[in-house]
Amino acid sequence: AVHAPFNSDPRFADHYKDSGKPENAQAFATLIEGMDKSLGDMIDHFEELGIAENTIVFFLGDNGSDAPLGDEHAVACAAPLRGKKGAHYEGGMRVPFIAAWLKANPANPFQKQLPIKAGAIQHQLAAVYDLFPTVLDLAGGKNPADHVVDGRSLAPLLTGNAEASRGERFLMHYPHSPHRSNYFTV
Repeated sequence: AVHAPFNSDPRFADHYKDSGKPENAQAFATLIEGMDKSLGDMIDHFEELGIAENTIVFFLGDNGSDAPLGDEHAVACAAPLRGKKGAHYEGGMRVPFIAAWLKANPANPFQKQLPIKAGAIQHQLAAVYDLFPTVLDLAGGKNPADHVVDGRSLAPLLTGNAEASRGERFLMHYPHSPHRSNYFTV
């Protein structure tokens, strides 16, 4: 994972040693390359198991980055958004979310039920807490009536449909006082 502590991944350190970048930026780059390698290995393994056509992957972060890349790259982690992890600006809470079938096959029955168009962009608001109801929905599961679940299924959004009833407001609580900050933001 690309997360603190930002220690260099020795498998990829040689790829960046002559880049002219600071040591911490090189370490950060090795972590990104390591994540990419791991994702590729996972996809290859699912292909070998013969389940890639029936597997959907959600790829996302939980918050904006706080990589210590120095002043010249202070916003590079979240650019073009302002702020970083811990900030109430979009760079602190807006993260990429990618959903894809590991092996696209329009004839696959699961993919017919949830066709995800390659390269599509959905602009409606979603949050990490929408993942559980999404997986429950896609698996055909039912939530017990006495169990309250935050979030809503993202299935309509994944197929490219807008959802008029999905709100545009988002409440965030950052409860990290006294060592950082403690605030709510909408």
